Amino acid sequence: MTKKTKISLFVILAALVVGSILAYYFLAEGRPIKLKEKGEVKKETTVITPKTVEKLLQITDENTVSPIIDEQKNTIKYITKTDGSLYQSDLNGENKVKIPFVSLGGLIKIIWSPDQEKFINIYSDAFGIKRFYYDLTSKQIVPLNKSITWVDYSKTEDKIAYHYYDATQDINSIAIANADGSLAQSILNTRLKDVRLKWVTNDKIVISTAPSGLAQNILYYTDPKNPKLIKILSGIYGLTSKWSSDGSKFLFSQTDKDGANLTLKSADGNGLNILDTKISTLPEKCVFSEDFLNAYCAEPTKIPKDAIMPDDYYKKIFSSNDKLWKTNLKTNKKDLVYQFGENINFDLSNLILTKDEKYLYFINRTNGFLYKLEL
Repeated sequence: MTKKTKISLFVILAALVVGSILAYYFLAEGRPIKLKEKGEVKKETTVITPKTVEKLLQITDENTVSPIIDEQKNTIKYITKTDGSLYQSDLNGENKVKIPFVSLGGLIKIIWSPDQEKFINIYSDAFGIKRFYYDLTSKQIVPLNKSITWVDYSKTEDKIAYHYYDATQDINSIAIANADGSLAQSILNTRLKDVRLKWVTNDKIVISTAPSGLAQNILYYTDPKNPKLIKILSGIYGLTSKWSSDGSKFLFSQTDKDGANLTLKSADGNGLNILDTKISTLPEKCVFSEDFLNAYCAEPTKIPKDAIMPDDYYKKIFSSNDKLWKTNLKTNKKDLVYQFGENINFDLSNLILTKDEKYLYFINRTNGFLYKLEL
């Protein structure tokens, strides 16, 4: 075999090998190949993990006052503090509508009637505190007597209970009336000043003085049909209370004589069977479950050491960032329900719990926005 013949056979053999390789990629794989161009970066497969569903839903983006929900109608009502507008939406904050309503500046809070169609609005201006009765159906607006210092709506009737103080006439009494202030009836004379009252049930109006961590407070109740002061608790610093809707239980706060070492306790409606929940918070940062066996309470993660409670909290000297507990008022077992993030302080107020305990509505005092939390 000549040298020229050997070279020809080698070329033919090499061509066959290259052809076989190309045929494999083109035919055996059933698809053409793409040759990698210079500078091209090989793509990596990326697995996309679905985001965790956020349990916290912001309902409003305005400073909101005194929300109230109606689970049967799937509605929530609230007033915005900036312009005093009244709104109603569904329970997710959607389908929002503005309800015609004449408001004043300096809105502090709303006290709703049982049917949510009437309310007492409380305002503050340079001349003091003003209170107005509103009826959304009849469009009626009535100013309440200027000598009323504290008021609450009955939970079952279109009536109010209030403290009336007129120094010029030496009148200091607890009274009840129709919600518009008509047919007023004084039920109890008192020497108490700066009275706080809550109409808990038809036969129980709870009465105390302004809470302070630097003064002992007393908690009373009276029956409108049998009016006399009956003592529930006495001699407690920092005392403020939150009652179950049937009046069978209440939560109360207690501090030492310097307004420190805040503790939350529970008791029966008569002040007996006191239980320390081991939660350092105020009762107004709590809400009872439908069966009154549990309470959901927002506890500040940190209270300043020099804070006087509840005085400094009411004055908004500090803002808390809360964690939410569920505490059993019989066994004293508590479970952490939710820990809020660190991007913004969540200082819970105006807590509303749905009957099935699936959702909690609240206002964040830090920004005034209304939120819904899935539990």
